[in-house]
Amino acid sequence: MALAINGEVDVTFDPGYGAGSNVRCMAVQSDGKVVVGGSFSMFDGVVRHMLARLNTDGSVDMNFPVQSGIGFGVFALAMLPDGDMLAGGEFTELNDTGKNRLARVNGGDVSVSVSPRVFLQGPYDSGAQTMSDALRAAALVPSIEPYTALGYTHVAGGGGTSVPPSVLAATGNNAIVDHVVVELRHATTPSVVVATRGALVQRDGDAVGMDGSSPVILYVAPGNYHVAIHHRNHLGVMSAGPITLSSTTTTVDFTLPATATHGSSAQPTSAPELSSGPAMSPVMAS
Repeated sequence: MALAINGEVDVTFDPGYGAGSNVRCMAVQSDGKVVVGGSFSMFDGVVRHMLARLNTDGSVDMNFPVQSGIGFGVFALAMLPDGDMLAGGEFTELNDTGKNRLARVNGGDVSVSVSPRVFLQGPYDSGAQTMSDALRAAALVPSIEPYTALGYTHVAGGGGTSVPPSVLAATGNNAIVDHVVVELRHATTPSVVVATRGALVQRDGDAVGMDGSSPVILYVAPGNYHVAIHHRNHLGVMSAGPITLSSTTTTVDFTLPATATHGSSAQPTSAPELSSGPAMSPVMAS
């Protein structure tokens, strides 16, 4: 909880369910955001290993993802003049980076930007080399991403995204075909999903943010990840190898046969499209 200047509880600061285990230390950034350290692996239902940053209202800041850690916790935090921080404690790894009990942590926003392209086999028109937006025209594209309700578990704050009505009113090649999920998977263990984000796929194959034009932003530290895309009525597709991602937008074009994909038949020979199949079929080979 937070106390107001008069000693009363500040009811505007609400950390929800809080940490899943002990909080051992805290530090306040210059913008008023609070970094907490401890022996937890979750904070208010969001995966956060030993470190979490809270917005000024107490909610978990999705721009500060600490998705993995090995050890017993972070027990001390010290803010540095450049906005970064030093974290000390009983740990040997933070965010897949080996650090023995002491680590310097980026105090700024952390995210990567990706611009995927993909065709869905069902609505694909090989003559026009675009997809049909019949669902949108019939007002059947949900205004909120549908995958959470279907039982899909988003990671790193990627779910619950909504679409402004003006985006669904667009026509032409940028008209919306349907919702998809963009996943980032671990570079060496691709069965592990590190971050997800609901996105929209357009008639020309561009997967964009919920504003209908921006790249897809995922809240994870820059690094190497397998990029995967799911659709509720098609098999998924995933890059064969990890791709270097950062805050600079990276294009991953699954419509090109030259883009290597995991497994076999992820890109049918008739056109590089997502294969039709059961809803939310796993992208990993059995």
